[in-house]
Amino acid sequence: MRYFLQIICFVIICPSCTPNNQSNETYKSNILKIERITHQVFQHTSYLETRSLGTVPCNGMVYINENEAIVC
Repeated sequence: MRYFLQIICFVIICPSCTPNNQSNETYKSNILKIERITHQVFQHTSYLETRSLGTVPCNGMVYINENEAIVC
């Protein structure tokens, strides 16, 4: 869980350090995908490995407002 939160913080902070003209940015690894929906909203998808179903995607949202972020 700590690793997951560190990745989210990294992905949120790094794009704000440099100007970017793209509206849809995507970060992708084996266990996490983060896609920019709007300037302040990101969709995150992590992948859970289950015995009966195999790999299952788990979605959520990150909303950023000034110096605060809400992860759902």
